Amino acid sequence: YRVFGRIQENLPRTDDQRAEVIRRLGGLAGWGGFGWAVAGGETRASGSANSLVVAGIHRVKQALEQIAMGKLNGVDHLEALACDGGCVGGPLTLEHYLVAEQRLRRRVADWQRSDRQKLTIQTYDRSDVGLDSFRPIEPRSILLLDNDILRALQKVTLMEQILDQLPGLDCGSCGSPGCKALAEDIAQGRAVETDCIFKLREKVRDLAGEMFDLARKLPPSLEK
Repeated sequence: YRVFGRIQENLPRTDDQRAEVIRRLGGLAGWGGFGWAVAGGETRASGSANSLVVAGIHRVKQALEQIAMGKLNGVDHLEALACDGGCVGGPLTLEHYLVAEQRLRRRVADWQRSDRQKLTIQTYDRSDVGLDSFRPIEPRSILLLDNDILRALQKVTLMEQILDQLPGLDCGSCGSPGCKALAEDIAQGRAVETDCIFKLREKVRDLAGEMFDLARKLPPSLEK
């Protein structure tokens, strides 16, 4: 909120200020790019006919898993957005993303109808934007738990045990996209249980209790 508040203070508020911004920026921004903040905006601006729009980190994870398993080969373009609703559902949004989305769509529609703005999206030659040497993106190989199948099965069991001890909120505060991914990292030795802020809080609480109990104990000579 503090970051967006400072930005908002410098946004144009009057028609004269908006006109000055338009004069300085020229044609750098248009309604097509403005609509990228909403889920599906990238697809509409690019004109891709065979696209899949996925918003929300959990849905994105599911879509990527389906791609890894070869079940979405018919899709030419994937628009994957971690936040619900797109960027309007991001952490710096001051209102509910459904309200922000409706407001943004209305602004884009008004912009399209305006006589002062172009009604078509400007297109660019591939070489103008550095895509003249474009090549398909090669997927990375799947991550194996272990080359030894027996050790891999042991790690799967360990992952399930660790996952049962985690809160299951998939908050991402530990740096992993979800509790399952954190459990895998712990089993692989790339993370520890206290990377979870909830497990860390439990550990600190237990340590505080032990220190309190220790402070209450007296040496044997004083107890007599």
